[in-house]
Amino acid sequence: MNGFPDSHREAPTIRTGLDFYRFFQLAQGTMGIVTWMSLKIETIPTIDKIFFAPVYDLEYAINFLYRILPRRIGQECLLLNSSDLAAIAADTMLMITTNSRAKLPPWILILTIGGLVRRPEEKIAYEQNFLKEVLKNEFPKMGLTDNLPGFQGLAGR
Repeated sequence: MNGFPDSHREAPTIRTGLDFYRFFQLAQGTMGIVTWMSLKIETIPTIDKIFFAPVYDLEYAINFLYRILPRRIGQECLLLNSSDLAAIAADTMLMITTNSRAKLPPWILILTIGGLVRRPEEKIAYEQNFLKEVLKNEFPKMGLTDNLPGFQGLAGR
């Protein structure tokens, strides 16, 4: 006997922990070795500000994101279609009626800028100034506001 359980002959037993024999057997050649990994740890922002932008031209919005994201502007960035926003809003108990759902643009950009522990006000001011310049000079059709028009109170969620 080779010391490994034969699943056809022995009755199954309840085991706790990881069974390395079955782990390797069931991997069937799909296992690998991790040789490089990146881990990002951040502190929770002390101040944050949420911006919304209705998007009617998806390519225009993507070009805007390609412009700001390499500069590390924004803590969080979501580009959602109207169905996804309605589903998220329904999950958070925000009432979106059928009439207001019809008013939603096809896409919604949600951008959060945040100030971490050191000089949060300065970081927020820097990111807001950068966004203001980019919007004014390069993307005048992208309207970032503190709230999504027609959905007051959404920024507080």
